[in-house]
Amino acid sequence: MKSIDYSLERKSENEYYSTIKPESVELYDLPYLYNDMIEKVMENIFPAEKYKILDVGAGLGILSVRMALSGARVTALDISDKACDIIKLLTRKYSVDGNVNVVNGTLFEIKDDEQDDRIVFLNSLHHMLNSEVLTKIKVLLKRGGKVVLIEPLKYNPLAFLYRRLFSGQGRTEIEKPIGLDDIKTVNLSFRKTSIEYMYLLSSVLLSVERAFNINERGPVSKGVFRVLNFLDRLLLKLPIIKYMAWKVLIVAEL
Repeated sequence: MKSIDYSLERKSENEYYSTIKPESVELYDLPYLYNDMIEKVMENIFPAEKYKILDVGAGLGILSVRMALSGARVTALDISDKACDIIKLLTRKYSVDGNVNVVNGTLFEIKDDEQDDRIVFLNSLHHMLNSEVLTKIKVLLKRGGKVVLIEPLKYNPLAFLYRRLFSGQGRTEIEKPIGLDDIKTVNLSFRKTSIEYMYLLSSVLLSVERAFNINERGPVSKGVFRVLNFLDRLLLKLPIIKYMAWKVLIVAEL
């Protein structure tokens, strides 16, 4: 199997995170879609205070810090040293630096004996998904542990257009939205899985707002999102339609 060129990924990620001002990173005042995804992850790791959690592709560290504030012991892993610098500042800001171990590296640099109760991927697994990664995940996960992931699907036409319009925002040639074959592979790799398809009409809202530079944190946007997200939950129960979702949530138990 062709190995991933992580040096290219690291370079691109560092370029992106170099544009982020650490003081601008907020823990709760987030764009509605990002906040909704974080809440979904938090729901599926509950009760976090009991767990040792590996956050793969931790990015700005918002999810890692949220989990640590819930009492979890977190390893925040990111390939970008610029991102890791931001995470360290955020952990100190919220006084959880003792509960968050920030690691600059790849999944394969985590020792096999450092087993976790939960492993989380929030928009990061599609940068690296292959059979070797799945094998590594199973080695790092305790028996009965869970992987919680939210990743983009490749079938949403607006997402395809969005990725072209905003191709410079931390995206690389390596990452590829996942498809049904990838979901099947994950499903076959674990003892038990649950799948939820998310964001259809609400992805239209985000695309319009990004195109016209509308504030995603505003009360109107949040209100419209709640309505569209409710409709999405109904529509995405339908066969075929569900595969047009922007994101998929998979919870897999070993």
